[in-house]
Amino acid sequence: MAKIKAKYGIDAPGVIRNLIIIGVVLYVLGVFVLPRINAGAWLTSINWAILYTGIFMIIEALLMIWYSKYGKLKHRDRMLALYSFTGKEKVLDVGAGRGLLAIGVAKRLTGGQVTALDIWRTQDLSENTKGALLANAR
Repeated sequence: MAKIKAKYGIDAPGVIRNLIIIGVVLYVLGVFVLPRINAGAWLTSINWAILYTGIFMIIEALLMIWYSKYGKLKHRDRMLALYSFTGKEKVLDVGAGRGLLAIGVAKRLTGGQVTALDIWRTQDLSENTKGALLANAR
C-alpha cells in the first residue's frame, strides 16, 4: 500500500488571496495606467511606490504559500528537536488545525498520548476540518 503524505493546508488563505489581488491591481496601475497620465514628477514618484508595493505584496503571498507547504514542516521539526522526549508524555495541542504539531509529537511517542483540539475555522487554514486532521493522522 502506498504511503499517503499528510496535507497540512495553506495558512491564512484569505490573506494570501487579498495580497495577490491587491498586488496585481497595484502592479497593473503602476505599469499600465499611471505612466499614461502626464501630471508631473510627483506622479512618477507615486507610480514607482505603487508598482513596488504591488510587487512586494505578490512576493509576500508567494512566500506565505512556500512556508505553508515546506517551511512549517522544517520549523516544526526544529522546534520538536529542542525537547528530549521520553516517549511517555501526555500532550495537549490546542489549536491543532490539521495536526501539524500533534502528529509530529505523536511520531516521537512510544507509549504516551496526544490530544488535539481546535475550532477548525477555514479562515485560519485551508480545508481546516476535524476530518482533515484525522486523515492526516492515519
